[in-house]
Amino acid sequence: MKFGMGPAPSRKRKNVTNELDKHTEYQQLKAVLLNGRLRPHEMAYITMGPDDAKILGYKWPWRAATDQLRRLIKQMRLEKDYRVVKYETYSAGTWCVRLSYEPPPVKTATSGAQEVPAAARSQRGRPRKIASVA
Repeated sequence: MKFGMGPAPSRKRKNVTNELDKHTEYQQLKAVLLNGRLRPHEMAYITMGPDDAKILGYKWPWRAATDQLRRLIKQMRLEKDYRVVKYETYSAGTWCVRLSYEPPPVKTATSGAQEVPAAARSQRGRPRKIASVA
């Protein structure tokens, strides 16, 4: 036995592999998010069905994909820009995981406002020496 104070030793981790990392369509959707390829109000999606559940070994792979994308968006602090939605399509058992880029609207300057030229805002360098009258 050994007594210690301070930070505890790290835990032994299980070697768990993520089966979605082997799914090519999910990797393409993830790459779209990471590389920022979507234009404003553009969407990318993947569809998953029972055959994907058998291949990946997940009961609900569409749910896992949605959760991982949401977690990635939150980690990158892009919650305001990206939205992930999953829904069942008309064909029974087939689900769609949709990633959409919806940036917040940008405030534009009013047309009546006039800009002040940069030179009038501040002067660079030392102030001028002015001859004083004594």
